[in-house]
Amino acid sequence: MEMAKTILFLCNDLSYFAAHRNHVKRYVGTLGWHVNIAADAGAMPPKLWPQNFYPISIVRRSLSSLKDARAMFKIWQLLRDLKPDIVHAITIKPVLMVGFLMLLRVILCRPSIPAVLTFPGLGEVFRPVHCEPSFMVMLKRRVRKSLVKMAYRMLARLPNCIMTFENKEDCAYAIREFGVPAHRAVAIHGAGVDVEEFHAERSFAPALPLRIVFAARLLRSKGIFDFLDAVKLARGQGAQFTAQVAGIPDHGNPDSISQLEIEAISRTGMLEYLGFIDDMAQLLRETDIVVLPTSYREGLPRVLIEAAAAGCALLAYNTSGIADIVKHGSNGYVVQTGNIAELAKRMVQLVEAPARVHKMQKASLKLIQNGHFSERAVQKQFLNVYETAFTLNQAASPKSSPFGGE
Repeated sequence: MEMAKTILFLCNDLSYFAAHRNHVKRYVGTLGWHVNIAADAGAMPPKLWPQNFYPISIVRRSLSSLKDARAMFKIWQLLRDLKPDIVHAITIKPVLMVGFLMLLRVILCRPSIPAVLTFPGLGEVFRPVHCEPSFMVMLKRRVRKSLVKMAYRMLARLPNCIMTFENKEDCAYAIREFGVPAHRAVAIHGAGVDVEEFHAERSFAPALPLRIVFAARLLRSKGIFDFLDAVKLARGQGAQFTAQVAGIPDHGNPDSISQLEIEAISRTGMLEYLGFIDDMAQLLRETDIVVLPTSYREGLPRVLIEAAAAGCALLAYNTSGIADIVKHGSNGYVVQTGNIAELAKRMVQLVEAPARVHKMQKASLKLIQNGHFSERAVQKQFLNVYETAFTLNQAASPKSSPFGGE
């Protein structure tokens, strides 16, 4: 009888893991695997921590040599004590930490452990450099980008490491720019959504005014101010609709807007600020159009998958991964990043043609019905990735070096 496998999940934030990856943890648990989680608990109280949870202090948005060293030492201890059969690192900093610890194990001739490195997106560092406000900021980001690419190229040489991405575009970029072998780079459609939770039968009968919602963390790169400016332009052209913002600031993230800015936006009277939404499924089922003018290099925005599952028309900038969920002219429109005038134009076109909106809503539901975006589909794909990692680890020679090729 095959012994139960042990897996160690590593993530920068426990709340993020609970919202986006907990279903994968539950799935492998139902298969009899021993599941362990290490993450920064943040503000989550201990009574809400999952079983077999190991808190680690991880600074998400900056480099802190002392704190990062402590976190890596704690991870090293967990690898020693738990002896996992596989490690699954999620989000950028855990990916880098686990990757370098795997390299260190090779150098120290320790037994190899297969690793899955999941990129929810390539992140802020891979945003186009022309978006920066000054030459010095642009230069700093170019240097950071070069260093991160160098690190990823090193990790790509680990023969028992598989990298997963949330869209085909990021996956192809990693193969091309990081040197990841194609058989160790996998595109998985997002983090997985409970399709049944968001699905609802819509009447598709015109209900005016149409309701347009921006739902995301309140980051500048997520497009909150582009949304506000586009709403102003659309209203200036006589369009009548309800505009709402759902989400809260991401404290500690330098890209986050402040509470004062939220209050200033609310005072414009252009939109209604809803704040934190406990039941996102209910909000989206009552929404006609979801807008996400993000310039952030994320994988596949979860809110767009949820919105499609709830039967919303979609409107978004053409950043990486968007084309996987927003089919231009079918279930929504894709707009050139930063083109606020075009964003407003598309808003007006939709608001003035409710029949077109309802047609797009039906197209969103049909897209989701193919099953690629469901939690079940994502669970099965990750199980396949784990099995492939086990096979690669068995095939790798104990004496092989990641610096000498595969």
